[in-house]
Parts: sequence; structure tokens; C-alpha cells
Amino acid sequence: MKKVVLFILLVLFVTSSVFAQSAVDKFPEKPITLIIPFGAGGSHDAHARIIEHFAKKHLGQNLTIVLKPGGSGAVGSNYVKDAIPDGYTLLFGSNGCNTVLPIVMDVGYTKDDFAPVARINYSPEIIVAEPGKWSSIQELIEDAKKNPGEYSFASSGMFNSGHIAFEVFQDAAGVTFNHVPMQGGADPQMAILSGQVPLCGAFADEIIDLVADGKLDALAVTSAERIISFPDLPTLQEIGYPEVEWEMWRTVLAPKDTPPEIVVKLDAGFRAICSDPEFIATVEKMGEEVFYMGHEDFAEFWEKETEKFEKIFEGAGEVSEEEMDI
Repeated sequence: MKKVVLFILLVLFVTSSVFAQSAVDKFPEKPITLIIPFGAGGSHDAHARIIEHFAKKHLGQNLTIVLKPGGSGAVGSNYVKDAIPDGYTLLFGSNGCNTVLPIVMDVGYTKDDFAPVARINYSPEIIVAEPGKWSSIQELIEDAKKNPGEYSFASSGMFNSGHIAFEVFQDAAGVTFNHVPMQGGADPQMAILSGQVPLCGAFADEIIDLVADGKLDALAVTSAERIISFPDLPTLQEIGYPEVEWEMWRTVLAPKDTPPEIVVKLDAGFRAICSDPEFIATVEKMGEEVFYMGHEDFAEFWEKETEKFEKIFEGAGEVSEEEMDI
């Protein structure tokens, strides 16, 4: 009897293994879902829509974009963390919600709950102001020092990119602003346009047209070097703050137990998308650049980045779930 049971278990094991390998070999057999953990209209959403356009050609299946905002990216990140690790549910993550946020509070996941697939690119934040209020970043700093706490800046959520950029900026420049966290990626710019706040951080693709139309002023950028979309815009390092450097990445992440063979296939597909001249031209047209990094290189980069941010943000203070809207 024991031999019969062992034989049945062996058959089941072999059958399941063959089935699992077959699923890997045939991947992808259906559309892939890419979760955006932020609201509509932001930089992640804009990039995802471009990737979606090229997915069928290079991934072999359509890409379905689903927005799951909330908790500064924690809601969407937890959704993907708990998804079946078969490569069909992916996260379009950031170092705000996937590196910094798990350091400053318990959000239900850490970086180790995800398998890095590919980094698409990264972008610095631009310090944006209501038009005509300050003629330069130096004038803003001087005004803020004379009037500490008088001015507010909006961000798309606690410890999202715009918030982090302003925290680093404030610390370096010795100024204080009030933080007004919001939900959608486009909300901070709209808050300036509607007169709610005079300042925010934004990515080039989110404001390039608004600045060109005179509806917003761009004052400085948080990168180490000037950016192609705003070549006349000074970096904060240029004006005397060498410690200021913040760039937010857009990266495809999978649940941690996703088979390595599937991760490799996804990496190859996204690499092909990011090598497509038409894709590159489209991204550059909206003011950004492509900086592709495969899953192995990104895993190593992410590990080092996490160690750096742990030193910066540990002890940043407790944040309540109500503040994070989790």
C-alpha cells in the first residue's frame, strides 16, 4: 500500500513539475497587468501608457494598465506583493514607495517581497512655483528664510518623490515649508494652478507644457547635472548645496517567488521596448530620457540604494496609517 501511495505522489509531483515548466516555456500566454500604485495623470501613469503602446510588439502580449493609488503607493505595492507569482501581475514601482516608505513605517512589505525585473528610467524633481512669485531659486530661499513656515508645498503623498525632494532641499538650504500631501500624480501642479499652494515638486513630463505656457515657473532641479528638457535650469548643487541629489526611478517589479525564467523573459521584453527608437523618441518628446537597467544589475543597485536611504531616513519619525491613507 505504501508503495502505491508513494507512486501516486511521485506521479503527481512529476505531472505538476511538467505543467509548471510548460507554463514557464509558454509565457506569456495572456495579457500582463501592470499596476500603477499612484493616481491618474502623473509621471508613472504617463510612462506606463507609452510602454503599453509597445507591449504587444516586444512582450508578445498586451499590457493592461490598472491604477491602484493610496497610501503613497503602499496599496498598489501590497496588491502585487500578494498576487500569484506567475509574471502576469507586475508593479510599476518607485524608490519612494518601494525603498523609503518601508524604511519609515510598517506598510506590509519590504524590498525583499519583490523580484526586480527592469528599471525603465529615473527622473529628478523640479522645484516648481506659481508664476511670477520668485524670479529664481535663490530668491525663494531668501524669502523662505525670512518667513519660516509661511509657504506650503504640495506632493502626491507622504514620502513620495515630491515630498522626499523637498525634505532634502529644506534640510540642505535651512528653510521650512509646510507639506500638503495629496493623492494623484497631477494634483500638486493643480494645487498651484488653483492657488492652494505656491510650490511643489514635479517631473519634467508633468510640467513641460505648463512652464512653456507660462502657467508655472521652474526654479531648480534635484539632479547632479542639468537635464535635457530644461537645459537652462540650475541644479541645487550648482547654487551651493552639493549634498542635494534626488532622482526617482520607474521600475517593473514582480512578486518575489516569480520563477527566474519568467523574470528573464520579462527583462528581455522590457529591454526590447526600451531599445525601440520610437519608444525612446516618444519618452524624450515628453521631456524624459530612457535609462534601462536589467534585473540583475538593478537588484544590485537597489540593494546599495536601500542601505544609503536607511542611513538617511531611519528615525525620520513615526507616520500614522491615517496620514498615509492605508
